[in-house]
Amino acid sequence: MRICVVIAVAGALVAASAPTPAAADGQSYFWRWTDGSDAKVRTLGEDRYRTQQNLPGLVVIAHPSAPRRLVTLEYHDRAGWHREDTARTDRDGRAVLELNPYCADGSWCMDTVRYRLLVNGVDTTFAITYVA
Repeated sequence: MRICVVIAVAGALVAASAPTPAAADGQSYFWRWTDGSDAKVRTLGEDRYRTQQNLPGLVVIAHPSAPRRLVTLEYHDRAGWHREDTARTDRDGRAVLELNPYCADGSWCMDTVRYRLLVNGVDTTFAITYVA
């Protein structure tokens, strides 16, 4: 089975190597994958990663690193937005968040899921498509 991840980024919290000014307090935020990628479109194979724990996560970076910020990853369904994961930025300004590719029945979801990252009143949305 293969998992295809497609990420379409919108908003002020950007994927890439350069931070974007985002908040009135002068902090800027950006995100990338834990495996170093800043790709907006990826294909991840279940045969390679095997479990949720082996999938790359999302790293959100705040600059400057202080004050520490709460970062939230949410997914969207028919009932609205729901928390998937949260983390607080560390003293280096980094927070790592994990995706959950499992459906309620414990199987890999074979669907497109809308996500958003939130930090200090700034957000960005993206979609991940999980396919066999």
